[in-house]
Amino acid sequence: MVLEHAFGEIDAATILGVTDVHIWKGLVVQLGAGVEFIDEEKYLVGRIGTLYEYEFKGGLTFAPQVHYDISHKNSVVFGASFGVLKKNISHRFFLW
Repeated sequence: MVLEHAFGEIDAATILGVTDVHIWKGLVVQLGAGVEFIDEEKYLVGRIGTLYEYEFKGGLTFAPQVHYDISHKNSVVFGASFGVLKKNISHRFFLW
């Protein structure tokens, strides 16, 4: 699940259910669908994107990423996430 908020001109919150397809080493293709909330309106959104997850000592991760969101206004989303790997479970924290 991805929870994110866009600040600035677009004040939007998005909730997505995503699937990560691990292609090679840290390269991941991400697919998902969800809901975007803008000015008290709800819009369906689909997402396709890619990220590369770097793993560091202690199970810390960093993943720059780019996504294409298909919604009432299609958009390109750039971001990065920080995370922690524990017992083969990845917890990511998305940052813009």
